[in-house]
Amino acid sequence: MCGPRPTSGFAVTQLIVSVIARLFPPPPTTNTTADAHYWRDSSLLYNSSDYYHNLMEAGKFAYALRPLLGDPRFEKEVDALVEEMTTESYSQRIVEKIRKAGERAVSEAKAYGADEDVQAVDDKGTSHVSVVDADGNAMALTSSVNYM
Repeated sequence: MCGPRPTSGFAVTQLIVSVIARLFPPPPTTNTTADAHYWRDSSLLYNSSDYYHNLMEAGKFAYALRPLLGDPRFEKEVDALVEEMTTESYSQRIVEKIRKAGERAVSEAKAYGADEDVQAVDDKGTSHVSVVDADGNAMALTSSVNYM
């Protein structure tokens, strides 16, 4: 995967994809695994509550770091954070935390790695939605309203 550097959220997206790929790996070509049925019929994967639960948990871990991804020209630690977030070992640590928690969801942001000082801000900012239909047609819409 490749994408823009911070201040974009690409490292967040990359982390989510990496974690999900580790939680739901394709079966080996010579052997089958217990999860192989997901890959024989992908509709099983996307209709699985386990898949969506893990996707949400991966998102919580990744987005907990999003406020720390400022402009690397002004925030010197950003490059090191992005480099760490995109390693296989970091993704694996997130996978282990998700597996350990099981179906227990945690509501505190700091449990997902967020800085304790991070607060939700009413920024009147950007909203985005992406939709893909059963035929693979896709549509994306972004609205940035800011203070208009």
